[in-house]
Amino acid sequence: MRTIYWLGCFLLVIPVAVLSNNPNTDTDSLKAELKKAGPVTERIRIMNQLAWAYRNYQPDSAIFYGKTALKLARNSGHDEYQSETLSFIGLAYRTITEYDSSMNYFREALKLAEKRHDTIQIAYGHNNIGGMYRLKSAYFQALNHILKAYHLFEQVNDRQGMIYCAVNLGVLYRYQHDYQQSYKYLNEAMAYRKKHGDERGLATVYSLLAENYFEEQRYHEAMKYYRLAGDIFAASGGSFEKAANLNGKAGVYFAEGKTDTALKYRQKALMLAASIDAHDQEIRALIGLAKIAARNRQFDQAIMLDQQAIQKAKTYHLEDRLLEGWLTMTHICTESGDPSKALTAYQSYVALKDTIFNNEKNWQLTELQTAFETHQKTVQLNQQQQEIQAQKIRIWFLVSGMILILTVLVFLYFYYSNKLKMTRILKHEKQKVDQQKETLLHLNKTKDDLMAIIAHDLRNPFQAMLGLSEVLYENEELQHLETVKKLAGKLNQTAESAYTFLETLLNWSKVQFNQGHLEKQPVNIEEVIDHTFKLFEYDANEKKITLNKVLSHKKTLLSDENILFTALRNLVSNAIKFTPQGGSITIHSRDETDKICIDVTDTGVGIAAENLDNIFDKLPTVATQGTNHERGTGLGLSLCRNFITLAGGTISAQSHPGKGSTFTICLPIL
Repeated sequence: MRTIYWLGCFLLVIPVAVLSNNPNTDTDSLKAELKKAGPVTERIRIMNQLAWAYRNYQPDSAIFYGKTALKLARNSGHDEYQSETLSFIGLAYRTITEYDSSMNYFREALKLAEKRHDTIQIAYGHNNIGGMYRLKSAYFQALNHILKAYHLFEQVNDRQGMIYCAVNLGVLYRYQHDYQQSYKYLNEAMAYRKKHGDERGLATVYSLLAENYFEEQRYHEAMKYYRLAGDIFAASGGSFEKAANLNGKAGVYFAEGKTDTALKYRQKALMLAASIDAHDQEIRALIGLAKIAARNRQFDQAIMLDQQAIQKAKTYHLEDRLLEGWLTMTHICTESGDPSKALTAYQSYVALKDTIFNNEKNWQLTELQTAFETHQKTVQLNQQQQEIQAQKIRIWFLVSGMILILTVLVFLYFYYSNKLKMTRILKHEKQKVDQQKETLLHLNKTKDDLMAIIAHDLRNPFQAMLGLSEVLYENEELQHLETVKKLAGKLNQTAESAYTFLETLLNWSKVQFNQGHLEKQPVNIEEVIDHTFKLFEYDANEKKITLNKVLSHKKTLLSDENILFTALRNLVSNAIKFTPQGGSITIHSRDETDKICIDVTDTGVGIAAENLDNIFDKLPTVATQGTNHERGTGLGLSLCRNFITLAGGTISAQSHPGKGSTFTICLPIL
C-alpha cells in the first residue's frame, strides 16, 4: 500500500499537459474580430483584451498578444496604449512566477504613465508594483505603493481600481496578522463584486477570506469560503485558481486530521500547477505532501518532497515558499530524530529571514534615495525659476501699486469671509449643543421607561415562581408525581418567561443606547424559524395553537441571525398571546427583488385601526393582557422595529379585528 502511495507522489511531480478552461472573455470572438480589424489602434485594443483574458489561463498566449500589441503601438507612435499593454505583459509573467521580468514591465508601465500624466495608469502601476513587493516579502514597500494607488483611484472616483487595491491590502494586512484591517478591505471588495456580478473576482475574495480564517484556525469558516470559491472556479476558473483552491482545501483537511482527503487534494493541485508552470502553487503542493508523509512517519519521502520544493523555490526566487520549505524541513528532521539536520535546516531558515529583512531595509534606502534625488531636482528647478523671476523684477515694479491695491482687497475679502465662517461655525456648534441636549433628554426618558417596566413586569413572574416553589415545599398533599411535574412545568415556564423578559430588556436597552452589534453572516432562515417554534412549543400546546411554516425563498440572506431570531421570537410570542384556543400561527418566507420578506400571520383577535399606525412607535408602561390573561414585557414591537432598522430592513403590520394580524419583516439580501 505504501509503495502505491509514494508511486503516485512521484508521478505527480512530472508536469502533465492538460487543457485549461476558456476564460470568461469570449476569446474566440475577439480573435475573429482581430482578423477583421482595420485601424492599428483597433488591433492594439483587441490584442490588449486578449492579453488580459489569457493572463491567468494561458500566460504564454497573453505574453504573445501583449508583446505584439506593444510593438504595434511603438512603431505607430500610439503612446496612450503602451502603459496598459506593459501592465498586462507583467501580469502574465507574474502568473508563471518570473517575478523579475514582471517587475521590469510594471516599472516601465508606471514610468510611461507618469510621463503622460495618466492618473489611472499611474495608480495601476503602483498597485502592480506593490503586489510584486508583496510577493517578494517587502511589505513596507508593498503597503506604500498600494496605499498610494488606492488614494489615486479614490481621487478620480475609480471604484474598480480601488477594489483591486483593497484585495492587495487585505492580503498585506493578513501577512502582518492585522486581521481586522484585512477583513475591512476584503469585505469592501466582496460587497462591490457581488453588486456588479463579478463572479470570478468574487471567488478570489472568497479564497482570501478562507486563508484569513485558516490562519485564525477557524477551519469551518475557511472551508465554507474555499467551497464557495471552488464552485465558481469549477465553472469559469483556470488551472491556476483551481490549483490554489485545491491547495487551500487540502490545508484545512490536514489541519482537521483528515490526512487521506488532504493527500487527494494536494495531488490534484500539484498536477494542475505543473501543467501551467504555476511554480508557487506547485511548491505549495509539494510542501503539503511532505507534511502528509511526515505525519504518516514516511520521513525519507517527506524529506525528498520538501527538498524538491526547496530547490524549486530557490530556482524561481520565491522567498516565502523557501522559508516555508526550510521550516518544514526543520520539523520533519526533528520528528524523525535527526537533530543535526534539523539544526542545519533551521539555520538556513534564520539566515534567509535575515536576508529578506536586510533586503527590505535596502529597498527602503533605495526608495528614500530616489525620493532625495527627486527633491534635489525639484530644488534645482526652483532655483532656475527664481533666476528667471529676478530678470522680470523691473516689470513687477511697474505694477506694484496695482498689486498693493489687490492685496488690500483680498485682505478685506478674507477678513469678512472669515467673519462669516466663524458665525456659521458658532451656529453649527449651537446646533450640536441643542442636539446633545435632546439626546440626553431621550436617554433620561429611556432610563425612566426602563425602571417603570422593571418595577411593573418583573415583579409578577418572580411572585409566581415564589408561590409555586412554596407550594412544592410546604404542601404535604402533593404525593403524585404528575401533580409535582405539572407544577414544576409551570415553574419552569414562569422562570423561562422571566429570563426571556430580561434578555429582551437587555437587547432593547443596547439598541436604545447605540450598543447593538451587527455582524452579517449567511442566515439559515429555516433553522431560525424552527428554533423560535421550539421555544414556544409549550405555550402553543397549552392553547392548542398550531404552528406552521412555509418556506418559499430561494435566495441567501446575509444578515445578523440574532436580530432575526429576536424579532421572530417577539412576534410569535405576541401571536400566541393574542390568539384564542385552537387558533394557528404561520411563518411564510418569500423572495423580493433585492430582499427576503418573512410574514408572521395569526388567527387572533387583531388590532384596532386607530392603534395600528403607531403600534411600533410607543413604549407602553403597562403591557396588554392576552386571551388567557398572559403578560408580556410591553416593549417587544419597539424592540423589533429598532433591531430590524439596525439591520437595514423594514417591519410593517396589517390586521383585521376579530380575524387576525400579519407582521411582515423585509431584510436586504446583502
